[in-house]
Amino acid sequence: MKTVSLWAALLFFACATPSALAKEAHGTTLDLTVSVSKPVMQDTLDAALYYRAEGKTAAEVQETINRAMQDVWAKASANPAIKARLTGYRVWYEENRRPAREPGAADIVTGKWVGNQSLSMESHDFKALKQLVGAFQHDGLIVNHIGFSVSPALREQTQEALMPSAAEKLRHKAKLLADSFGVKVLRFDQVSLNGAGGGPVWRETQLNAFAAPRSSGGVVAPVAEPVEENISLTLGGRAMLSTVEGD
Repeated sequence: MKTVSLWAALLFFACATPSALAKEAHGTTLDLTVSVSKPVMQDTLDAALYYRAEGKTAAEVQETINRAMQDVWAKASANPAIKARLTGYRVWYEENRRPAREPGAADIVTGKWVGNQSLSMESHDFKALKQLVGAFQHDGLIVNHIGFSVSPALREQTQEALMPSAAEKLRHKAKLLADSFGVKVLRFDQVSLNGAGGGPVWRETQLNAFAAPRSSGGVVAPVAEPVEENISLTLGGRAMLSTVEGD
């Protein structure tokens, strides 16, 4: 009898297990997405400037740029709190053609060599960078833009801090919907994390493409201030629900 009972039990589990697995595999699933966010103050100031020169020859333009940017780079790289790099060195010839006033005469052609080199800087020390930008404007550099953003390190730190609340919000939303249908959440079969925030959000201060006028007075730094930026985190999941009410 014991042998028969054992074989009967094994036969029952052999038949029941696939059935239970099939039921679970074909049970109801619920796809959910939640988002959480937190405002943080922008912690990085970026500035881009360039020096422009004109001349009769390419050599003259290049020498002017080189001399000016040597001094610029010495000042920009002297402060360890400011990350600076030189980019975008270009020299080209600009031709200006005007029609002749008399019929049959050749067009009047004039031209000049033009060149520029760009400098980009970023820092968490807003005051130091703004003062340096003001000094470069005074020296004749042209501001392309000044803008604020949240650094990658602060963005990642903020998103990690949001993860527990995002997970709790996902579980709460799944339970709320499951209760409405009279079923229970068995588990989350899939979970996906998608940090958002749209990448760096700039609060950019356009200062026009003109150099600050040279004056005998002191250097005046540009006015620019950061703002709060919303850092968000999106969490998605697929919840497996019980197929029988009261399971």
